[in-house]
Parts: sequence; structure tokens; C-alpha cells
Amino acid sequence: MKKSVTNNNKLFLFTIIVGILSICFVFAAQTITFIDNTTSTTVLEDVTHLYNVTVNSTGGNWQTGNITQVNITFPSSFAFKAGSANASNLQYVFTNTSTQISFLNTSDLIKGNLTGYFWFNATASTPGTYTINVTAFNTTYSQNTSLTVTINDTTAPVITLTSPSDATSSTTNAYNFTFNVSDDSAVSSCSLIVAGSVTKTITTISNVVTNLNGIDDSPFGVTSHTWSINCTDAAGNIGNSSSRSFTVTAATTTTSSSGASQAVFSINDNQLSSGYEKTVYQNWAVKMKVSNEYHTLKVNNIDEDKIKITISSTPQTAELAIGETKTFDIDSDGVKDIEVTLNSITGSKANIIVKSISVAGDSSEDSDNAGNVDDNTPASGEESGDEEESNAKWWVIVVVLAILAVIAGAYKVKKN
Repeated sequence: MKKSVTNNNKLFLFTIIVGILSICFVFAAQTITFIDNTTSTTVLEDVTHLYNVTVNSTGGNWQTGNITQVNITFPSSFAFKAGSANASNLQYVFTNTSTQISFLNTSDLIKGNLTGYFWFNATASTPGTYTINVTAFNTTYSQNTSLTVTINDTTAPVITLTSPSDATSSTTNAYNFTFNVSDDSAVSSCSLIVAGSVTKTITTISNVVTNLNGIDDSPFGVTSHTWSINCTDAAGNIGNSSSRSFTVTAATTTTSSSGASQAVFSINDNQLSSGYEKTVYQNWAVKMKVSNEYHTLKVNNIDEDKIKITISSTPQTAELAIGETKTFDIDSDGVKDIEVTLNSITGSKANIIVKSISVAGDSSEDSDNAGNVDDNTPASGEESGDEEESNAKWWVIVVVLAILAVIAGAYKVKKN
């Protein structure tokens, strides 16, 4: 009796094992990859790409393990190229929609333990990461595998300038340069380019074409300037706008409460280094950039033969006579940065030249605030000369007295 039970148990266990193996054969396993045995690939945007998918049936038998159908579903943003789908050495019926292609053979599309190759062409125009789903079927089972496709951005940002308008001419020397930019990816940075050089860069940008971006910059010298914008997207693509120009004209004068006209003229580095000559009136000013900081020279007063000026940020006041040049250290680094020359005075206007220099020395020598040199006080050289002249006179007196003493002595001896 016990032996019969044992045999029955063995038979039951054997039946279970056979059943499990049968199920494994019926639910044939499939390995689905791209042709290079990976499950991801990278493709350039707007380029037609050949997608080649491998489906391997690794189990089953001719009747129950064969793969009978393969469906490949791709995103709606992919444009399938009609007539490009095919499969290697397989008998099938092909159908497709705008987002799916299907290969069908109800008997044996891919026989057990064999591999099928399927390919098609498609184009993606929008950068990003997408999924292509491949589903394989047999009579009793289906398996889906997701393949990842990354579409790389190759399109540069498109930039449209808005203001200032081209060929703007004004006394304004400060502007907000505004523009629109559009791109499929995020825009990382945009730069303002003036006269071929980047002057400012921003990193917070809207790439929605209807949104306005702006870059402020100032001051600009009294001359004509060209400007443009370039932007870089997250993929490293660089877009350049068209170029525009604007002109900063001489400032329009206004009248102060004292009745004296006022104007400020901003000059650039080139003008300062070559020497900026200007005919100015009382209360007029010249604005310049030294050591990356802005400073102002203001004409406080104009007399018949001299002018009084103040240079700031840190105020330094000085008087210049006609034909005189004075130098100033305006950033307190021990190096004289600019020199100012008074060429002439005609009535209520003076002609001056402002020029950048680099000369070691103490600017306080030229600043009235730091103390002027007393014209009536002789220089050290003059003092030395006067002292030598005085000493020579005393020596002459001593020699004369000595000679007289010798003569007197000789006369006394002779008399005796």
C-alpha cells in the first residue's frame, strides 16, 4: 500500500514537471533588441534613420513556439517612410498605420529558436527621448519590449531683434537691447555683441517666440555702433542674429538754475587713449571709463586765462592755465591715469584735451585739493644756489681782509 502511494506521488510530481516544461515551450521566450544587441540608440533630428530590430525566438516548437506576428509602434512625431519596411527571408503580410507597422504569418513568421530581422525608415523632427515598442506574438503569448531612441538637437536658435531699431540715432547712451529667440531645446545663454565683442551675457532666457528678452548695457560713446545677439542652446548649437547699428550723438544741453548750460559727453576707450579734444562750457562734463569704473571730469568755472575742473569718483579739483597740462590718479592706485590739457579759452568756452596715460607718481601733486605748490617758495635747487652765492661773498670778504692784514703787517715791519 505504501509503495503504491509512493509511486502515485512520483507520477504526480513527474506530471507537474512535464506541465511546467510544456508551458515554457508554449510561452516561447523572445529577445528583442536593435541589430547591435542594444535597447537604445541615438539619432540626429530631421535625418531619415534606418531602424533595424532583431527578434529572437529562444524557445518553443514548430507548432506552439513559433512567433506569428511582430508589431512595431513608434511615436506620432516620427514620420514613417512608406515602402521602407521589410523583413529578412520571412513570409508575411504587411500592414501599417501612421504610428505602427505589422508583420503577420499565422503559421510561423519566426520559427522556434530562430531570429527575424525587421527594418524601416523614419524621421524625427523634435529633439527628445522616445520609445519604440516592439511586441511579438505566438498562439498563446505576447511579449513587449521598449527600445529607447534619443533624438539629438542639431538646429541653432533663431533670433529676431526688436529694439533699438536699425540706424537709431539719439543722445541716449544707454539701451535695453531686446529680442525674441525660439529653439526646440532650452536656450542656455544669450550674449550682446557690440562692435564685434561680447559685452554682456544672460542665462535666464525664454525660448518662446512670443516672449521678449532683453540685455541692458551702457554707456556708449558719442559715435556709431553695431550690435547683434547670439544664443546657445542646451545641445551647444549657436545661433546668430542679424546686425543693427545705432548712433550716440552729442548730448543736448540744458540750463541749470544758475543759467549755465549743462551737458555730459561719454567717450569710449579708443577716444580716451588717442586724446579726446572738446570745446566745453561751464558745467559741461566728460564721462570716461578707467580701470573698469566710470569717472567724470566736470568744468566748474572758466575765467579769462584759466579753468577750474573737478574729476570724480573720488573728487580731485585743479586749476589749469592756458597751455598747461596736469595729470591725475583717479583710481588711487599710485599710477596717474589721465592727463588734461587746456589748449585755449575763447569767451565763455574752453578747448581741452583728455587723454589716458599710465605714469607712476602721486596725483596729489596736480590736485588743488591735495595742496598746490606756492609759486613764491623757491624750489630746492633755487635754495641751494642762493646759499652757494652767499657763501662765495663771505669768502671774498675773508680773503680781502687777509690781504689787508698782510699789507698792514709788512708796512709795520718796514717802519720799525
